[in-house]
Amino acid sequence: MAAVSVTSIVKIKKQHAAAFEKMSLAHAKRSIRNEPGCLAFEVSRDDKKPGRFVIYEVFTDAEAYAAHHQTASTRKIVEALGRGWIESRGQVIGPIERVAAPNK
Repeated sequence: MAAVSVTSIVKIKKQHAAAFEKMSLAHAKRSIRNEPGCLAFEVSRDDKKPGRFVIYEVFTDAEAYAAHHQTASTRKIVEALGRGWIESRGQVIGPIERVAAPNK
């Protein structure tokens, strides 16, 4: 089975952007630390478009990605977004097969 990646773009309401960023960074750290199938989890903030975040995740396979969605940490993020934090959901790409990842 091949590694898979997921890229998501979300726009968070201004009043929730700081809390979302803090929660997302903690979630990324927990995922990397506690989920053996989570290979990478990056959260990027667009300083030119306040509230816009790009999230990039890599998992060992589709099963690891599915398991990620069952964690308490992921459910907490989904619940926050469901409370009206999200202004608009941009594009979600994946999970798709990760073909190459050159390292320095």
